[in-house]
Amino acid sequence: MKLNTRLTFCCVAVSLPLAVLATGVARSHHVLLVLSHYFGGRAGNCTLAESFQGEALSRLQAQNIDAVRASSRVTRKDDRYSLWSTPYGGFWMPLPAATH
Repeated sequence: MKLNTRLTFCCVAVSLPLAVLATGVARSHHVLLVLSHYFGGRAGNCTLAESFQGEALSRLQAQNIDAVRASSRVTRKDDRYSLWSTPYGGFWMPLPAATH
């Protein structure tokens, strides 16, 4: 009986951290999507590690785009251009054709 208790304890001690790790990885890397693309032959010539890295970079780019959009504002306009103030400086952008 004592052996079964130790075995049960060891199994729980090993499987609980692994379950937490797997859940965290699934949330942060969209494991199922990456694996389905990789094993479905839609990853091109990327390795599995490169596929996970590409997904992480794609998510980072989307976060950066959202951050720049949230902190960018039009500060001035003339008849054809608008001056945008961004975290990376000021940029003149052409106005859409409908607003001329």
